[in-house]
Amino acid sequence: MPRTDTRSATPLEPLDRQKLQSRLETITRDEFTARTFDRLETRYLSGVAANYFLLLADVYDVPTIERILRREPNPAADLLHGLWQGRNPADDQAVASLRRVRSVPDEVRLIGEKCLYDVGLFGKRLHKGFELPELGVASYQRAAEILEELAQDPRLRTYFRVNRLGESEIEEEIIFLKQCARNFDDYAKVLSRLGLFQGPLAAGESPRAASPEDATDTSTGAPRERDARREPPVGATRASALALPVEALQPAGCNALEPLELVEEEDPEIARLNQQEQLSYYERLLLFASLDIEAVRRELKGVVIDQPEAVDAICDDFSLYATGTHSRKKPLSYFFIGPTGVGKNHLVEQLVEGLGKIWGTEIPLLLIEGPSYTYPSDINELRGSTRGFIRSDEEGLLTEFHHRAAAAPFSVILVDEVEKAHPQLRKYFLSMMDRGTTTDNRGQQLNFASTMLVYTSNLGYSRLQQSSDPIGFGTTDARAEFQRRELLGDLKRELSPEFINRLQIVHFNPLSQNSIDRIFDLELERIAARYRRFHHLEISVTKASRQALLARGYSPEYGARHLARVLNEVCNVAISKKLRRDASRDEAEDEASSLISYIQEARREERTADFEMLQRRVLARARARVPYRRVVVDHSNGRFAYRTS
Repeated sequence: MPRTDTRSATPLEPLDRQKLQSRLETITRDEFTARTFDRLETRYLSGVAANYFLLLADVYDVPTIERILRREPNPAADLLHGLWQGRNPADDQAVASLRRVRSVPDEVRLIGEKCLYDVGLFGKRLHKGFELPELGVASYQRAAEILEELAQDPRLRTYFRVNRLGESEIEEEIIFLKQCARNFDDYAKVLSRLGLFQGPLAAGESPRAASPEDATDTSTGAPRERDARREPPVGATRASALALPVEALQPAGCNALEPLELVEEEDPEIARLNQQEQLSYYERLLLFASLDIEAVRRELKGVVIDQPEAVDAICDDFSLYATGTHSRKKPLSYFFIGPTGVGKNHLVEQLVEGLGKIWGTEIPLLLIEGPSYTYPSDINELRGSTRGFIRSDEEGLLTEFHHRAAAAPFSVILVDEVEKAHPQLRKYFLSMMDRGTTTDNRGQQLNFASTMLVYTSNLGYSRLQQSSDPIGFGTTDARAEFQRRELLGDLKRELSPEFINRLQIVHFNPLSQNSIDRIFDLELERIAARYRRFHHLEISVTKASRQALLARGYSPEYGARHLARVLNEVCNVAISKKLRRDASRDEAEDEASSLISYIQEARREERTADFEMLQRRVLARARARVPYRRVVVDHSNGRFAYRTS
């Protein structure tokens, strides 16, 4: 008769691995609603729960545990690096040592899995005086660190990849081990819901080990399908542990579990995306679905003055992202055309800044200056130099940007003054607008389907501004329609049909006097906010100075940029010079030198930086010490004057 220990375990019978994973998926979906568990996690946890070896073996090696918890330098990495110096990697002794060290991260990881097994399935917290939750977290983290150290040398990295056949890439393995360390408590709670074993064990007590009789099926007398004393496979991390070659165990009576079935049809456009692109797509869909697009529309119209058509064009298209009904392979592409200084670039910058604040993430932006690409060879800066030419081993601008864009839910490429670039630049972007992809100098296909493309131009506006109003077009609407037809003719003459046909053309209006008034308030507030925050000073203008600034700053030819330059000259540069003249000097140069030394040490990574302290002390040191708290800009007799109070 086999022995039965009712204190620690229920009678054990073979468990269907798929049913165990299905049960875990049900548990995580129904009981952990605030936390998203994916199938990789539930598959891994089912592998841990089904691993009979973890029940039978005692892998808690005290010297190894003490090294894990003390986080001593890893001798494995030192040994491996020593083997490579002055020795042929094919040497028998070197190969034997490499094979021996190869198992180090797996042995450390195994301790983490044993801790997860004991804590989750048995409620055991202590063993030989060690806190198992703490040990489990440390073991997973240490295994990841060891792999990172071993992967530093390219030759060792190659050896590890070749000799860990059938497993995941080492980067994915490291990421998953760190994930297990972060989520150890959550994983233990999920396993505890399985109820595979009865009640928690007493402190310091181990789960029941199977006797030799337990290796025999009591009903037939035949050996059980799995030899309980077999060693576990080496390296069973993210990939191999997801399909451990062991049989699972289940309490009797748990036969009602059914595997989950997916009812959604696979989207063929999504299926063609790689893993990183799919993650970006799903994140983008969720972010736009939860985005208050109307609030974004109002915000943009408040800071991009009198350009409702442009704002509406972008916000309307955002609804496609929110519903997931846009083309997965073609990016949104716009051609912003209008006079200089009316807000074409400003709209893009405000959009990127606004979405970044709402979502709490970086929205990558690449600015390409059209006038900088006047020769066909200049395109090499974007795609990278052709093989055999200088710097052909370096990545182009688009490849570098692609690394950032692929890891973000949304990104923007802004090509400014595109009509001044060589036609080859526009031709280069055709495939990106049509298929969302382009190829760099190394033959890599770069996917920009999640990127918004914006080209800006003032093509034709200089000619229209210099010409007189046409006869017979008295109303404003008629005059505007005539100008649009003229501009469209200029576009067709200067740009190729295949380029124009891939774009949504968005017209920007010339700024009216009313527009300039509103822009004046925005620009002045930006300057005043910096003085308020940095020097605790209020900046204001009188009615007379406002009129003088508007008269000097309004330029139909140069738009808001000219007004911004005038305001900066009168209300920023002049006031800064006044503060420097009026500020009292102190002798605290030693403090400034000390802070500069502190910053330089932090930049050289010789110390960690306390940025909160730096901000407080640097701003206090740089703040102008003046006997007033307000500066009023006035204008009389053709000159600007500055009053203080």
